[in-house]
Amino acid sequence: MNSSAVHIRISGARVEEIRRLAGIAYDAWCADILPLVGDQPGLRMREYARFRQFVDQNIRRIIVAREGERPVGWIGRGKSPNYVAFLFVAPEVQRQGIGSLLLSRLESLAMLEGQTHLWLDTFAELKSATGFYRRHGYRPILPQNRRAKPPTDASSVRLAKPLTILQNTPIRSGKKT
Repeated sequence: MNSSAVHIRISGARVEEIRRLAGIAYDAWCADILPLVGDQPGLRMREYARFRQFVDQNIRRIIVAREGERPVGWIGRGKSPNYVAFLFVAPEVQRQGIGSLLLSRLESLAMLEGQTHLWLDTFAELKSATGFYRRHGYRPILPQNRRAKPPTDASSVRLAKPLTILQNTPIRSGKKT
């Protein structure tokens, strides 16, 4: 984060934040994805309803970034514990490291749970998102088995990252014994 940014706190989502979290997703979607797909009758309403439903049904699988007490971003896993369903940061605070904090926290939790990798789908044309995930070690993949569903849209790309758990390594203090 830049030096003028306020302190961000990461914690679990709260039920009373459902509308705010869906609003963050919708605002980010309108700013970043709507220009790619083009506005169509009813599209905005359907997308907001989709975000609201996801947050409502997956509140326990969502991690929130807060500026003070105000949510400013969130990341959520789907039913599969190694699938990153959504990562959204409010447009007014994007590019301040909040997405990186959320992704890093989710990766740490997944490793503690014994997950060996994470995967996600994103728009191939959304260079800011594909670049963000690539900088964090995610690479394009193809589904490995029939149970893995392909990306939902022809313009989507599936990315994955292996999670490596560092083995206990002795730390040298620099002192001679």
